[in-house]
Amino acid sequence: MKKSTCVVMMLGLIAGHACAQGLEFKGLQLGQVTAPSEVVKQLRTDEAQKLCGRADGPCADLVNISCGAGNDGIQVCNGKTTIVGNMADLNAVIGADGRLQRIFLTFSNDSYDEVHSALLQKYGKPSSVKKYRVQNGFGAQFVQVDTIWRRAGGLKLRLSLYGASTDDSVVYFSTKADDDMLKSSGDSSDL
Repeated sequence: MKKSTCVVMMLGLIAGHACAQGLEFKGLQLGQVTAPSEVVKQLRTDEAQKLCGRADGPCADLVNISCGAGNDGIQVCNGKTTIVGNMADLNAVIGADGRLQRIFLTFSNDSYDEVHSALLQKYGKPSSVKKYRVQNGFGAQFVQVDTIWRRAGGLKLRLSLYGASTDDSVVYFSTKADDDMLKSSGDSSDL
């Protein structure tokens, strides 16, 4: 009786740890304190640099990651990185509190299945999968698929089959702080 209780408790602890795990990308922990230099160090890739031949080559500005000051004390990093070996456009945001709020990656839709499989392997069963119709400006309709993993503290990872176009897919790591920032920016008027 005591042995079976211990086994059940151990299994519960293991399952609880798997569910409680945070979200990370290339060693950067979402919601944790980091610096722009760390974002650049962790996300800069040899694959991106090979596009130029050298890190300081003629197209270095196209493959390097640059960080700078944003509104309200945030730091914004943009550039190129890879996900599962595929080139991706990067937008990362570090909040005024120094915590990594967002990693937004846009990559070729041709790599969607490979990225989807890798995320399933790394993070397990998603919290939800949403399928719905989207329409482009010409009236063509497509089935959008959003696969979402949620973690404690408002951490979220979303993989979308389509991004701004049907040629792109998106991986979006976000925090509650990022969600709140995006909601509040929508409250202001540009008039």
